[in-house]
Amino acid sequence: MISFMPALSAMPDTRRMPPGPRTRGLPSATGLPPTHPRSSLHIFLHGMLARRVEIVGDATGDEAAPRPTIEDSRLTLPADFWPGPARDTLCRAAAAHALAHWRHSPRAQATGGLTAIGRRVADAIEDARAEALLLRDYPGLRALWAPCHDATESLGLSLDALLARLGRTLFDADYRDGNAWIGKARALFDAQCARLDDYRFFRSLASVLANDLGQMRVRFEPDSGRYLRYRDDGAWLWAPDTETIAGALLESLEDSQGEAGGTASGAASEMPTERGDAQVAAARHTYAEWDYRLAREHPSWTTVLERPPRLGPLDAALDAGVAADRLAGPRRPRARRTAQPAMIRRRHLQDEGDALDIDAAVALRAALRRGLLPDTRVFTAVRPGPRESAVLILLDLSASTDLRVAALEKRAACQLAETLDGSRHRLAIHGFCSDGRHQVFYHRFKDFDAPLDDACRDRLLRARSGLSTRIGAALRHATAQVLRELPRRARILLIGDGEPADIDVFDPRYLPADAAHAVHAARRRGVDILALSFANGTVATGAQARPAAGTAAGGGAGDTMAGRQVYDAATFAAAMARAHAFIAH
Repeated sequence: MISFMPALSAMPDTRRMPPGPRTRGLPSATGLPPTHPRSSLHIFLHGMLARRVEIVGDATGDEAAPRPTIEDSRLTLPADFWPGPARDTLCRAAAAHALAHWRHSPRAQATGGLTAIGRRVADAIEDARAEALLLRDYPGLRALWAPCHDATESLGLSLDALLARLGRTLFDADYRDGNAWIGKARALFDAQCARLDDYRFFRSLASVLANDLGQMRVRFEPDSGRYLRYRDDGAWLWAPDTETIAGALLESLEDSQGEAGGTASGAASEMPTERGDAQVAAARHTYAEWDYRLAREHPSWTTVLERPPRLGPLDAALDAGVAADRLAGPRRPRARRTAQPAMIRRRHLQDEGDALDIDAAVALRAALRRGLLPDTRVFTAVRPGPRESAVLILLDLSASTDLRVAALEKRAACQLAETLDGSRHRLAIHGFCSDGRHQVFYHRFKDFDAPLDDACRDRLLRARSGLSTRIGAALRHATAQVLRELPRRARILLIGDGEPADIDVFDPRYLPADAAHAVHAARRRGVDILALSFANGTVATGAQARPAAGTAAGGGAGDTMAGRQVYDAATFAAAMARAHAFIAH
């Protein structure tokens, strides 16, 4: 087979040739930018595909799209791919890679339940398969891609690094990588070299390798574009995600109906999910998530699933502590609390009501005696006064809060509930944990209109802790709930260990920054937030403060984004005093 390298790298330069009848006035193909219609890239692709293909530059300068993008008849190159000789080589490699997909890859394939990691692995496997098919016919193209494959074991075990090492292993037969997962991928891929045209087999191979990454607990991270930059973003290979589109439509519909403020949609749906744990969810809500690296939000990025909490055995020590708190607390009959003047409003001159208004009755009788038209509104209506505020207690029920912290959280929630129940505050107690961005589980122990009874206390005390902590998504959902209850006087009390983490996030700054952004968004909508952090061990004291970027607290002095107050069992009373001061403020 002949090599098509001359079309890309050894094309004659007409600038050095004397102007003749065929070259006078015609620009050089190699001296033109890659987006010019007469550039060598256009000539190469037109000759290989026998049809016109447009090459354009990304004029938006969007840093969120650092890779080339392929469409049916268009290749979009990032703006930083040129000018310069080195970048020109990158443009040629990207054009050859796009050619491999156009000739050998099926387009708009259904994702078929692939997870986010599974889709990235499938992209890498399909990139290698398509390039191998093109190299089988035009081996000279290997010289274009080889300089881009420089990944080594020193890159580490992040998802980006593993996929870059996998790409080099499948491209370069002489490269040996010591990682067992990469060795397995190469063995399975090489065993099917005679079946490179069988796309379905390599799709199943990608599913197997993605499942292995899940067993290895490799965390998902968005494609940073640092490695193998000539390869495209993979969007051309897949059909649109219908669930994402449905979430976006629900978000726009809710916004058009007057959902003011914020970027979270909170759109509810009864759509089933892939994981068995999520099939019992009562409702599904989608929210945006903040990416500090891009300084922008990913729309409809997280999914909150409401479901009943998982219950376990009752902790006898915790039950005894809660009972002692109830006995030690103030005991005021509900009848006296509802008769407080601040809770009652008497509306006079009513057509009907609870009692006769004596002054209005005397005025009516006098008007009748004088032959005047009387005012017949002679009743007084007794109505409850407005609630002072709506308070939502949000508990972190992740695995990191198990045992010590979870017991302190539940005790704090019960003590606050006993104090606020029947007062001028509307109270709700909710909890959360997460298993990736698509499964943020949200539990309701007590809603605003539900009574604080023994069944509610039992569910709360028996709730089991587990999984991870995606604070930002839970805070956005809690904000939507409390604003729906009482928009002008809303407060959220977040109780946990203040350590955001999740299985699909590798960057330790990502989730704290998202939590901080969620707090700022809630405060802009008028919701005050206080975060109480309980220590996971016994070393913290009430006077101890340690840095925790993104652990947010609002509505109280001393709460900043750079630090937090950490409490333990010895300083539990100080934590409760601070919570009461926040609610009464």
